[in-house]
Amino acid sequence: MARPAQGDRIKLDRLRNARPKAEKLARGVKLDAKPMAELLGLGWPTLRDWVDATPALETKGAVKRGGNGVPWEFKPLRAIDLLIAHFTARTEKQAQKNKAIRKAVGVSLPDDEDAATFAETKQMVDMTLSVVAAREKQREYTPKGQMITFVEGYNQTVTAAILGVRTRVDPNGNLPPHVRAAVDDYLRSVATQVHAAGAKFIEEQRQSAGLQQERVG
Repeated sequence: MARPAQGDRIKLDRLRNARPKAEKLARGVKLDAKPMAELLGLGWPTLRDWVDATPALETKGAVKRGGNGVPWEFKPLRAIDLLIAHFTARTEKQAQKNKAIRKAVGVSLPDDEDAATFAETKQMVDMTLSVVAAREKQREYTPKGQMITFVEGYNQTVTAAILGVRTRVDPNGNLPPHVRAAVDDYLRSVATQVHAAGAKFIEEQRQSAGLQQERVG
């Protein structure tokens, strides 16, 4: 999968490749903006964006800003090490976010994909969900165990809620006895129908699952 031209991993590769060149420079040398950008193989606007995104460069003395005729000052090796630390931390943080996303939707990826960008992770997730949807449409993929468990709980909850309607409507028993009896009879009838329909569906799904398992075996 192709990565964006300025993905954090590519930035790290660029910085690590430039580090040996920085080590060969004279001790204590400082570079202006353009020479520093050339050392990293970047355009100056890109390097300036990196500086803006990495406050530690200035707070730790690796960069002194210029402008209006005043030259920039970069301590090459120090700046490179701080940039490597910055992008490494950002890559690790993104990897953790992506792991959480993939775990939530059930996407399984190899370890070397852990630091994929958010856009790449979204593409992987969308692809996985598309495959699942296609299998469901073709009746090749149905999580029946989960569905049966859900329907059973749902059926019990709905039935109990129906039977509890009269108690909620008339908690103090103020309705006339014949009205209460009529309401209770009606609610029991509805609850029975609902429960029976749910139970029938569950049983059909269980039998279907059993038949499929026998065929597979």
